Amino acid sequence: MQSWLKYILLTLVIVILFGGGPLYIYLYILFFTVLLTQTWAQLALLKVQVKREVACKGYFIGEEIKVKVVVKNTGLLPVLWVYVEENVPQGLAGREQKRVLSLPAFSNQTYFYKYRARQRGLYYFNPFRLIIGDLLGLYHYQKEFGDKNEIIIYPNYQRVIFQQAGLWGLEAIIKTQLSFVPDPMTVFGSRDYRRGDPLNLIDWKATARADSLKIRQSEYYRSLSLAILLNGNLLDYQTPLELEEAIEVAASMAKWLLDSKGRVGLYSNGRDIRHMDDRKLPVVGVEPKNDPEQFLRILTSLATLHVGHSFPFNKLLERVLGDLSLDTALLIISASISEEMWPRIVQAKQHGKQIWILVTRPLKKIEHEQLSNKAKSTGVKVIIKNLKREVGDIVLEVL
Repeated sequence: MQSWLKYILLTLVIVILFGGGPLYIYLYILFFTVLLTQTWAQLALLKVQVKREVACKGYFIGEEIKVKVVVKNTGLLPVLWVYVEENVPQGLAGREQKRVLSLPAFSNQTYFYKYRARQRGLYYFNPFRLIIGDLLGLYHYQKEFGDKNEIIIYPNYQRVIFQQAGLWGLEAIIKTQLSFVPDPMTVFGSRDYRRGDPLNLIDWKATARADSLKIRQSEYYRSLSLAILLNGNLLDYQTPLELEEAIEVAASMAKWLLDSKGRVGLYSNGRDIRHMDDRKLPVVGVEPKNDPEQFLRILTSLATLHVGHSFPFNKLLERVLGDLSLDTALLIISASISEEMWPRIVQAKQHGKQIWILVTRPLKKIEHEQLSNKAKSTGVKVIIKNLKREVGDIVLEVL
């Protein structure tokens, strides 16, 4: 209403000084001017486009996220001014971005800003809100524009240090619980084909030379196969922060095992935030592998783990045991082990599974003794996260 006051006052001045005749000319001019400026503003807004570019898709907590924004006028009409606004996406830290730009015909302007990754998860950038006004300042028009850019914030991982990693430490698994598998990259000769040999190992060049089937002979290397079972049910943790710490421990252990040339997988009874309606178990899972992309797969699974009430942890163990090979060891990571979990652990142990338990919650003296006694009676190895933690390290104590 205030925008119209100056034009109303001007109308009164014309009536007083010149009478009613010139008033109609003025009103016609004002009407067509308003109509022209409104049409201009609306057409110009239709031709304004905004493109957001992010350096990469994945970041770790605390890292800076550099964003480039290009505002483009793809039309013939100049944009006198356009207001561009973007709210801070969930999970990121930073300031709300606001810009007022002027764009000639077929031109663009670029600006940059930074956010910081604040918490683990899968997030989306908010669409831009564009506001443009007419030449007289009477009307404003707005629209939302922009791609729904996806960004993953991975959990941090730390260096793992074992206080008692001797004969009964995890390093003993690397030395004694290893399976021999062929290395396809190292071939040192060929031999005659034997019934039952895989056909994909036939050396066709040697076969052609000898006029009989030959099999490539590869060197063998040691490979640890281990599946990490992470308890993702918030009910088994005192606070959400405890669960986040367990996730960080799982990422750190996966990194340590992969660096030890092991085949590592990860499963959790938590829900994947991308598939919250999925009722299958495990809803978060990466089968054991040791290729260069495996750690990124595990980090992505941990990043998309929803912190909330989920399936009981003992059901995850039942589900996973049927999918893993017998030579795959288990590393159970949880704040505590419930009474319902122990019979299933014992059953898996009786079927030949090598099982380790990593407790992430600080234990009282009596809890420490009870867990130690159960571990000895069942033959399960137990690791406890130590409160003494240096910056960048996770200290683990092997019972």
